[in-house]
Amino acid sequence: MKRNNFRILWYIIAVALFLVAIAGLNLKLQGDHAKENKTTQSATNTKLNIALVNEDQNVSNGKESYNLGASYIKSIERDNSQNWSVVSRGTAQNGLNKGDYQLMVIIPNNFSQKLLDVNKANAEQTTISYKVNAKGNLALEKKGTEKGKDIVSELNSHLVNMYMASILSNLYTAQENVQAMVNVQSGNISNYQKNLLDSATNFQNIFPALVNQSSSSITANESLKKSLEASDNMFNDLVTTQTNTGKDLSRLIEQRHQDSISYEAFSASLLEMNNELLEKQLSDIITQAQKDQETLSSQLNSIMGDDNDNDHNHKENSSAYLNVARQKIQELSEALKSQDNVAKDQSEQLDKIVREGLASYFAKNNKDNITLLELLKSHSTNEKTLKDFKAKVADFTNSLISSIPSLNLSELHLTQEEEKAIQFTSSDSEIIKKVSNERTLYLNTNLLNRLFEARKNRDEAKNKVNQLKLPSSSTRTGEQIVSVESNNPDYRVDTWTVNGKQTRTLDPSQNNNIIINSSYQGESSNSSITKPSYTITIGNHKQIVQNDDGKTQRSYLEAEATYQRTLQEVIDAYNTTHGLVAKYYIISDGEEPQNLFDQFLNQSVNDTMVDLVKNGITKYLMDENTADAQQKVKDVMEEVENSQDELADQMAKVTETNVRLTDAIKKQLETLQSINMKVQNITQDQSKVNDSQKTTDQQLSDLKNQLDGLMTSAAGVKDMSKSNSQEADQVNQIFTSFNKDVQDAKNSGNKLSTDATDLMANFQKELANNGDFVASFSKVFNTAYKNGVPNDILLNFLSRPVAESASAVRATENTYRPFTWILLLEVVSLFTAYIFATQNLIKKLTDRYNVNRWLQTDFLNVIVISGLSLVIGLALGVISSRSLHVMPEYVPSWFLVMTLFSFLLIHSQYFFVKNFKAVGMGLALFMIISFVYLSNAVGTVATVSGLPKLLKAINPLSILENQLSSYFDNVTTGFIFLILVLLVDVAFIIMNIFITLNFEAKVKE
Repeated sequence: MKRNNFRILWYIIAVALFLVAIAGLNLKLQGDHAKENKTTQSATNTKLNIALVNEDQNVSNGKESYNLGASYIKSIERDNSQNWSVVSRGTAQNGLNKGDYQLMVIIPNNFSQKLLDVNKANAEQTTISYKVNAKGNLALEKKGTEKGKDIVSELNSHLVNMYMASILSNLYTAQENVQAMVNVQSGNISNYQKNLLDSATNFQNIFPALVNQSSSSITANESLKKSLEASDNMFNDLVTTQTNTGKDLSRLIEQRHQDSISYEAFSASLLEMNNELLEKQLSDIITQAQKDQETLSSQLNSIMGDDNDNDHNHKENSSAYLNVARQKIQELSEALKSQDNVAKDQSEQLDKIVREGLASYFAKNNKDNITLLELLKSHSTNEKTLKDFKAKVADFTNSLISSIPSLNLSELHLTQEEEKAIQFTSSDSEIIKKVSNERTLYLNTNLLNRLFEARKNRDEAKNKVNQLKLPSSSTRTGEQIVSVESNNPDYRVDTWTVNGKQTRTLDPSQNNNIIINSSYQGESSNSSITKPSYTITIGNHKQIVQNDDGKTQRSYLEAEATYQRTLQEVIDAYNTTHGLVAKYYIISDGEEPQNLFDQFLNQSVNDTMVDLVKNGITKYLMDENTADAQQKVKDVMEEVENSQDELADQMAKVTETNVRLTDAIKKQLETLQSINMKVQNITQDQSKVNDSQKTTDQQLSDLKNQLDGLMTSAAGVKDMSKSNSQEADQVNQIFTSFNKDVQDAKNSGNKLSTDATDLMANFQKELANNGDFVASFSKVFNTAYKNGVPNDILLNFLSRPVAESASAVRATENTYRPFTWILLLEVVSLFTAYIFATQNLIKKLTDRYNVNRWLQTDFLNVIVISGLSLVIGLALGVISSRSLHVMPEYVPSWFLVMTLFSFLLIHSQYFFVKNFKAVGMGLALFMIISFVYLSNAVGTVATVSGLPKLLKAINPLSILENQLSSYFDNVTTGFIFLILVLLVDVAFIIMNIFITLNFEAKVKE
């Protein structure tokens, strides 16, 4: 019993040791393979230590300072794919020599200067230098060289984008400025015609009335001034007379009292004074004062334009006169504004006249379609320049075809695959023929001859290599089917000939000469190229043959390489010509092809010519005299408007002074009349004087007092008259200055009207000689900017017209395929099932004891192998998931699949081996063999069909391989599939417990 127990334990240990040994071996092999792959790819995955040397110096362009080298260094430092270091040249060179850096990139000191010299005619390319030191590591050297080229390529792409963005930005700014300039000029001419021209023309009609009125005012003011001066002289005489009269009266009164003059003497003196002075002088003074007052009032009324002599109307008349003056000034200001509005209308008319004049000059029905070519042809001096330009365009056309061997691709006798690489089409050929204008086309016949020669040499060498001789066979006679296959993957069999004929049959009893037409698919520069080997099948007999002449083989490879190089040269020539034709020639529907140079010459220049004429007229007419005249008119108007208030104040003062003077004169006249009446009364009543001497004395005293008051009033009137005379003189000066300014304004207005008319005529002449350039200029890349915002889509297209689209499907490498682990699981499962199915360990143990009916079944074996299935499945699941790097989220599902299939394989093979013995073992081995031959790891999954395909579909190992391989494509096993496998496992467990077919017992019976 102990021995049997030890045997069971030994078998279990043996199974475990077998599992560990197989698993360890598999892990060791996969580890070595992974290490080899890691060593192979280490050079590829290793980051390069790159030293960046920036010697670029700042360059000033206007107010801006640029250092493109520093900008590029900042942008490239953000790339984490390599180890970048910005150092000096000495440090970089030292580190490169020591091996600290694998790549050194040097940006020269004139980098920014040369890149910003793009507008110069002799712009030079700048050079980016790089050095590689991989210390003999070919992979690192190749990667360093590629990285250096990538840096230069990326820099070129970056600079192209920068240039293109700058060009489009400047183009957009120029278009906007040209359009704005045209709009401003059109608006100015329109405003000039609407607002200035008619007003300037009518401006001269306003001043004559104002000049006449100003002259009348000066004349009236002169008369007023003279009247006031006469009044002042009169009042001086009056004051003198009154003073003398007062003195005489004082002496008379004093003499009357002091000397006791007799009444008769006093009366005689008094009568003498009355006759000589009072009657004559007072009468003259009154008459002269009334006359002067009437003259002064009439002159003021004539100035005010009112015939009413009433004093209370003077202020109203003065206000009315000032209102009339203000109205005239307002009319003059409105006339100036109207003249500006008219100028705008005349500008539009000028534009129309200029365009019509241009159309008439160039004999064009469409006045907006004058081209640059017509403009250049209009002058005889441009004929030679145009002729030279067209000759250069013709030379450019000849250069398009000088590199291609033929305009007809069919003459090259290329294969369809070779023609697919050529972008040159029949349309390109037609364009070249049309633009050549039936001139002789000089094609590259040398390249055509070299292509034919290389193809001929290639074909001859191929025939020598593929010419195989088959000896006759006496054992096989009659026509038999022949087929040829290549044993070397570098060669592909296209066709073959038998004895010079393309046939599928031959007579093996005769000597046969087979020439195989094959294509070499490998690298022509490979020095270790193997010789082509072919398997020729004749009927059911296969024969491997090859050409052992190494020299012939090498000659063929060299001829093939020469032909491919010549063919690539032809393809490059055609593709280059196709690109140039597509870029420089445009074909519209139903029209002849037109190159970019013709398109440039055929663009319209109407607007440009109109602008030139208008600008010339403006500069010619708007000289200093015209500008001074316009400014002088504005100054006169401003002075008139500013002086109208001062004039109003002076007139108001004169009017008020005249009113006061009139009142004072009236009072003086009344006083003089009263004195005269009193003197007359004294004369008439001299008979009563004796009776009333006291009364006379009192009256004399009153007369003396009244005379003193009259003298005081006369002195005040004198001062007032003098003040009026001075104010009238100031008013006269204002009127004189105003009349002079008005006369100057009249002359300036006449000159302004004449200049405005001439300017409008010149505007019309300029517009008639201009053309439409702005419209065509604005259409050049007019979609590059929208509302001042750059169109990134167009910029990206111009910088990179051809986009790249790449995609990849994740493929599991052979080292990650679960083939070896499935094979390991099958071997361990078969070994376990074989031991328990053939040794009957549990049965031998139970035979020594009395067991119940339940133990008479195979229950114990099933329990043991189920436990082993669980252990084997989990162990292989853990080890394989780590070895194959299964994603963590898929590991539980991986364990479950491995465990379920461990149960399935062990229990199914245990059932077949236990019941069918050798047959069951044979089925298990057949399952293993079919799995190995039909596994995905071998690569036949795409070619199996028929019975092999059926065997692959029902083989549990192949099914397990498909399920586990899907994990590397991120696809896990489905739930329904797991349930089905579990049901199959349960079914085999139940069958193993209750079903045991004992064929040996039946045979003995």
